[in-house]
Amino acid sequence: MERVNKEEETVIHISHLHPLHLTDLDDGENKETCHGCHLPCTGSTYRCAPCHYFLHSSCALFPRTINHHSHPSHLLTLLLTPAYRGATFSCNACKQDGAAFSFHCSGCLFDLHLPCAALPKTLNHPSHPHPMILVCGYPQDGCTCDLCEAEVDVSRWLYLCEGCDYGGHVGCFASETRAKEEYEFHEQADQNLKQPANPMVALLAKQQELRTSMIMADSLTRFFRETRM
Repeated sequence: MERVNKEEETVIHISHLHPLHLTDLDDGENKETCHGCHLPCTGSTYRCAPCHYFLHSSCALFPRTINHHSHPSHLLTLLLTPAYRGATFSCNACKQDGAAFSFHCSGCLFDLHLPCAALPKTLNHPSHPHPMILVCGYPQDGCTCDLCEAEVDVSRWLYLCEGCDYGGHVGCFASETRAKEEYEFHEQADQNLKQPANPMVALLAKQQELRTSMIMADSLTRFFRETRM
């Protein structure tokens, strides 16, 4: 983010040549997609109407570099496109691929989705009296989520009260963040892979894959076109 005009509610962002104006989007079926995180946009969103370009307010206002407790040795730099040949990156938080903006450490090949980078380090949850801590490396082989009672992939980040050994999925405990949408999407994708083969499931998966590819292509096309102008 370069400059914000609070009076006019506009932002000049490094990802787009034109000013982005803060707009209230409705919750209709045809949800727009944020170019920063590729998740649906609702509510207050920065928009360039002529270019059909959208950014969540949180995605638009991230700084160019951040210090993150999951990678304390180096600053993480905001990238508009992945740093790798395949035009995707693997997020060190949720272990899923991404193709939108990311925070990146070039020396360590460390990457985070924007929603993952925005996860609160601590949070309070009504199910537990103590603060939950975001754990970026769980030392045990496995555990079960105390909310949904499903197995937790400990290679991913999780929320935990270490004193009580209570916690589980980020998507279960971070219910007020957009990362919940991202984690739920990935968890559902994992479940689909484990289900028996079904022609309709396969067709829906192909449709989702095509939709994702179209979003990725649109984002990359706009970026390269704008950088040549």
